[in-house]
Order: sequence, then structure tokens, then C-alpha cells
Amino acid sequence: MERSNHSSLLLVWAVGALWSLVFWLFVFNAVIVGAFSGSDEQWCQMWCFVIAAVVALLLPWLMSMRTVWSAHMGAALAVCATCPLLAVVTEFFGEWYGAIFGDGEPVHCYVMCALWGSIAAFVAAGLYCCFRRNTHEATPSQLFCLRILGRVALVLGGGFAIFAMLIVGGLLVAIYSEVWWRLALAWVSLVAAYALFIWPLAELLPRGRWRRVCFRLLLIGVMPGLITSSVSYFIGLPIFGFPGDDLLIVRIFFALIPLAVAVFMWRYIFRRITESPQENVNEN
Repeated sequence: MERSNHSSLLLVWAVGALWSLVFWLFVFNAVIVGAFSGSDEQWCQMWCFVIAAVVALLLPWLMSMRTVWSAHMGAALAVCATCPLLAVVTEFFGEWYGAIFGDGEPVHCYVMCALWGSIAAFVAAGLYCCFRRNTHEATPSQLFCLRILGRVALVLGGGFAIFAMLIVGGLLVAIYSEVWWRLALAWVSLVAAYALFIWPLAELLPRGRWRRVCFRLLLIGVMPGLITSSVSYFIGLPIFGFPGDDLLIVRIFFALIPLAVAVFMWRYIFRRITESPQENVNEN
């Protein structure tokens, strides 16, 4: 019986790994295209594929656990993966370009079909988690794993949203401009956007010195970008030409969003820094 359980678990993780590998190829492709083209849209697509890759790896395992918590988590992660993929296929972050896959009309058609098929698979998995019967309560070890998984979901979803907000803030103030202080604001937002890559490492490290160091680096890197993005949204919003964005109240509203995120990130990171290693032992 134990050998059968191990075989089933191995099969579940193998399915998730193969499904995730497809999206990691898209991540690698987006990194190459973004590095050579300098397009921020490609880097946003990269984040979309990273979220889909992590969800594809974890979703089969969550579906196999048959617990109430795993069903809720699986449905939430399915939504988190579906939304970024929809942004890619609807070209919200620009058109997809092939580097390692090649380019051209047939390849583009195959890629779009594969992405739409993945969206359908995520939606089906989410519905399966929502309507699944015969679920049971999670054990303490399962709850601990699901708690870690929840943090990973928070990092991916929140990191992607903040990354996009910082990039857009930099573009708002720097596009069509050669003024040095505008470019300086854009560079601060850009550096803060890439400082977010420290966040997953900080979350996965055990509580202790190195985790506190990572969170301090994250705090130092992200806070200036969020503050300058608030200024960038207030100054540069009329450049986009959306209806009503030249109104003062609209500009103030969008400028307050990065400040609200900054307050949340400050409190969240400060709480992580002050956590003691003893609490980690208690959770295990």
C-alpha cells in the first residue's frame, strides 16, 4: 500500500513537472526576447508565464490531496494562472514573439492554441476543485505545506502586480521625455521592479539571519520605487490620454495607489523581519 502511494505521488508530481516545463520554456523565450529587444512588455509576459509555471507544478498535487484547504487553494491558484495567460493571449502586454521556438504565422498559431488549451485546463481544474466531493480536513503537516504554498501564491500574484505598476510608472514619466529628473524617477522605479526578484527567496528561506537580510534588501530596493511611482503617476498620467486623466482628482487617486502599496509592503516586510526563529519551530 505504501509503495502504491509513493507511485501515485510520483506520478502526480511528474504530470505537474511536465506541464510546468512547457511554461518555463515560454519564460526562457520571454527572457531572451526581452533582453535583446529591451521591451518591458516581454518582461511582463515573463511574469505571466512564471505564475502559470508554478501553478501548473502545484495544481496536480493539490487536486490529489483531497482536503478542503487544498481544494480552496487549487481553485484560487487556477484563477491566478488563468488571468495572466488571458492577458498574454489577448495581447494586453503586446504581441508574443518567438526566439527559441522560431517565428512566423504557423508557429504563432500553434503557440496561441497551446496557451488557450492551457487556459481551458486551468479553468477545468479550478471548477473540479470547487465542486469536488469527499474532501476531508488537512493534517498538521499538510496545513504547514499549504501555508507555505499560500505565501508562494502571495509572492507571485502580488509581485507581478507591483512589478507591472512600477514599470508603468516609469514609462509614464520617462516616455517622450529627455529631462534628467524624469529619467531619474523612471530608473528608480525600474530598479525597484527588479528588486522584487528577492521576494521569493526571502519567503522560502528559513527564519533567521539570511531571511532578515533578504527582506531588508527588499525593503531598501522597493520602497523608493513605490514612492517615486506615486510622483510619476501624478505627473505623467495625462500623457496616456485616457478620458478624465487630466483631472486633478483622477491623478491624485492613481498617485495614492503606489503609496497604499508602500504602506502594506512596509508593514508586511517589517513583520517578516521581526519574526523569531522559535516561531518557525512551533509551526513545524
